[in-house]
Amino acid sequence: MRFLVVDNNPTYRDSISKWSESSENYFDVVSDGVEAIEKLDEFSYDFVLCALYMPKMSGYKLHHIITEKYSAIPIIVSDDFNCFGINCPIISRKYEKPTEKYSFIKMIDDIIKRTHKT
Repeated sequence: MRFLVVDNNPTYRDSISKWSESSENYFDVVSDGVEAIEKLDEFSYDFVLCALYMPKMSGYKLHHIITEKYSAIPIIVSDDFNCFGINCPIISRKYEKPTEKYSFIKMIDDIIKRTHKT
C-alpha cells in the first residue's frame, strides 16, 4: 500500500521516514498541504495521514480538497494526540498519535487489516 504522510513537524517527519524504512508499504512524507496536493497529482495513494494544524494549508483545507478532487482516498487526520478517520468508514476508531516505531507500525498494520476486511 502507498501512504502519503503530511506533517509540519520536522522531527515527526524524520521519525516516520525512519520507521517506514523496514515496512513493506511505501510512504511519501511531506511538510504541508501544498506539497501534499503536488504529490496527489503525481501519484496514487491508498491513504493520506495528515496533521490538522499546518502552515500554508490546514489539514481541514487539505481534507476538503482531497474530498472534492480525490474522493476515494481515505484520510487519517491527527491532532497533537490522536489520529482518526475522515471519509474512511474502515477507520471508525481513534488511534493515539504514534510517537515510537512500534506504535506507528501497529497503527499502519491495523489500518491495512481493516482495509482488507471490506
